[in-house]
Amino acid sequence: MMNKANLFVVGAAKCGTTSLHEYLNHHPEIWMSDVKEPHYFSGVGTLLHDNTSEKARKHTTLIKEEGAYHALFKDGQSHLYRGESSPSYLWDPSAAKKIAEYNPQSKIIILLRDPVKRAFSHFQMGIQAGFQKRMPFYEALQRDYSLPDHEKGWNKSHLYVELGFYYDQVMRYYNVLPTEQIKLIKFEDFVKDIHTGMEDLYKFLKVSPHSFQQLDKEGQHNQAISPKYPIVDILKDNKFTQKLLSMMPQTLKNHMKSYTHKEGYREDLILDEKSVVFLNECYKENLAALENEFAISFQ
Repeated sequence: MMNKANLFVVGAAKCGTTSLHEYLNHHPEIWMSDVKEPHYFSGVGTLLHDNTSEKARKHTTLIKEEGAYHALFKDGQSHLYRGESSPSYLWDPSAAKKIAEYNPQSKIIILLRDPVKRAFSHFQMGIQAGFQKRMPFYEALQRDYSLPDHEKGWNKSHLYVELGFYYDQVMRYYNVLPTEQIKLIKFEDFVKDIHTGMEDLYKFLKVSPHSFQQLDKEGQHNQAISPKYPIVDILKDNKFTQKLLSMMPQTLKNHMKSYTHKEGYREDLILDEKSVVFLNECYKENLAALENEFAISFQ
């Protein structure tokens, strides 16, 4: 079947997978699905966010039916690669095996970021999107990490800590696919020189060299913004305001945000020393194993 997917950007979350999805899609030999995150091979069953806008649907639409999944790639039959970028595939314990069984020739791309900074970025995004209550980062970490197992999961809890146990997650792919079909990328190195990073990826995929433009701010789905004024938080938490916003077209909401919000995450969100110590202790053994096996260090 020529419209089978054979390229997967599997994570990690908050490590640049959205931008990489778009960069790969610029290459004439690569077809990346219009829906960036179908989560077909993972157990994700719910969405945390509003999925009514076209932009939101293109970013994440849960697809669980085989025909609908293959339809994502029907226009990419003439391309060497047909891909998608669901970050749940790195965390989900069964996704690697399912992908390998679905297409043993699959190429896997994994972006990894300092797990402490990844967790804090995840927390900041949650505050911005409205599905994390405003509280100190350390308190949010403790609440989420202490949940019983049956209350944890992708879009069930935040998984601030769990998504950073990279070694075990990465090894699931190396256990089911040949090493030459997997590409590990350190996020911090990639963003320092995206053009060189993409050239390296093209070599891994054995496609022709290709120039591309970095995404402008309009093209960034996960662009960080924060309120300009304290009253914005009060209005955002008001049920009447929420109802009113839900009925507004996305273009009007975007226009309003240009007056009420600014670029960047909130300045009152602090990556405190207590949280850093806690997370470093959580990840100590896991990151040591990652460095020993793959020579990737976040020291």
